[in-house]
Amino acid sequence: LAIRCGDSNPVFPVHLSIGIGGTTEVNGLTEYINLVYRYMTAIVLVVTIVMVTYGGFKYLMSATPLGVSDGKDIIKNAVIGMTLVLGAYVILNTLNPATTILQFTQPPMDITCQEFSSTLGYSTTQGLTEEQRQSIINSGVGSLISYWDPKLLSARPMVMCNPAGTSAPSGTYVQALQATFNDLAVGSCPGTSVCVEGDEYAEAVSNVDLPDIVEGESNFCSDGSLYSICSKPEHCKQDQGLICLGDSTAITHDEWQVCVRTSGNEEGSPCGWGYPTSGLANRVDVGCAPGLTCTYRQKNYPNDADGVVVMDELRVCAKQVRDIVPSEIEALNSGAASAAGLICRYHRDCVTEGSRCAADAPTNVKRACVPPTPTDGAACGAVFIGGDGSTFPCNVNNGFTCAFCPADGARNWTAITSSPTRVHSIGQCKPNARIGQNCAGN
Repeated sequence: LAIRCGDSNPVFPVHLSIGIGGTTEVNGLTEYINLVYRYMTAIVLVVTIVMVTYGGFKYLMSATPLGVSDGKDIIKNAVIGMTLVLGAYVILNTLNPATTILQFTQPPMDITCQEFSSTLGYSTTQGLTEEQRQSIINSGVGSLISYWDPKLLSARPMVMCNPAGTSAPSGTYVQALQATFNDLAVGSCPGTSVCVEGDEYAEAVSNVDLPDIVEGESNFCSDGSLYSICSKPEHCKQDQGLICLGDSTAITHDEWQVCVRTSGNEEGSPCGWGYPTSGLANRVDVGCAPGLTCTYRQKNYPNDADGVVVMDELRVCAKQVRDIVPSEIEALNSGAASAAGLICRYHRDCVTEGSRCAADAPTNVKRACVPPTPTDGAACGAVFIGGDGSTFPCNVNNGFTCAFCPADGARNWTAITSSPTRVHSIGQCKPNARIGQNCAGN
């Protein structure tokens, strides 16, 4: 619930047009419901006293057995009614006192009035912090959301600016880029930030081929920090060990146009050709942290990412995961710590050309690299990222079925797709004729 700062008619407390038991103001719906409940309980008690008195009077004054019986019934019904009202409260309060307290969850943050910054014309939704972005990336759906933008750079707060320092951009340019960035403000750059051309950056993180007219107006504020936009070497804080992956004076290929570390970049970080000084001849190879490799982001993507990836020369830091072998499948499915090195997140993590990062569900983080060729016993799983959930590399059409062997019960080879409640992430390719046959000892 939001109101204008300094509003002379604040939302709370709410003034009741008809008071309840002398109360004319409440601070929210929960307080109102609690007030009504207490008032109605008091009414029930008063009615009970009245009815017991009336029943007792009728019992004492009646001259017939029928009148005496009516008096008893009135007293009994009044007591039963009061018991139901008070008994329900007593029982719930005894079992769990929290069930008798009506309250709503508190908002995640306090709402306060702040001065509006005149440098921002307007903003869309709130951007995400580094911690929030990392939480999404590491979640079960992280790889689905961030495949082409593995650091979720498009979720960082952005300010679109005019390089000439005159009027702020508007119209078609802003509308097109609002669909790209989660938090896009428009205006002049705050503090020491500078207005930087970022055409290729916008296309890289969104994987969208922006119209030429929009490309020419894609300028954003940059403070030169890690993952800030750059188009020249001097746009990055070189004294902090940062380098620009891009140089507008020497562009001959797709570029990220972003500031990264000169070496040791983390998983998902852009990498590739960096420019410590302007000029194509001065470019250097910007690498990744130990255990990672700088690879093309579309590597091993189904159908080679034809018609899917907009900029096919961009590279990112990726894991190096080999294909899982049959003897390791059980350890992976059981979540054994020894299988941690077998976990992939993206298809590009798989070292073998043509392998896929497979699992049994889009949100399952227990994914493994399965080989590209279907053979008897080869590891297999469902491919959701860039695929439709079909098993890979084997399917009934190539003579093999992706199956698993149940640990108990009828121990027969069972197709993965026929057991949606199974706990296995990875199966094995088996000839179609073997499905349904005994698998004990295999």
